[in-house]
Amino acid sequence: MTKTILIIDDDATLRRALASSLRNEGYTIVLAANGQEAVALCANGLPDAIICDVMMPYMDGVATFRALQSELQVRNVPIIITTALHRQDWFADLEEEGAVFMPKPLDLPRLFQILRDSLR
Repeated sequence: MTKTILIIDDDATLRRALASSLRNEGYTIVLAANGQEAVALCANGLPDAIICDVMMPYMDGVATFRALQSELQVRNVPIIITTALHRQDWFADLEEEGAVFMPKPLDLPRLFQILRDSLR
């Protein structure tokens, strides 16, 4: 069965490029331009995994994670948070709560491996 990944990023070019790469890996992709849009999409059901940028308008990645966190944990849905920020102290708090951080630019082979390991 094909796994569905929700990509949340306000950068349309990055969103499309990442979607294309993940489709080539066999995933079904759903796209959202910000956290508000993503939370609304998830009201209809969670994807199998989420890749979410930190810095976005309307609702950033941290607020998005917080809004979805209880449901993600109950259903064991991995969330990979991407960021161009250097390591921040608060990353550790989110990692303890289940988030995985990946720096931008994304290391696609590493991302694919994290997804394979998480979606077994």
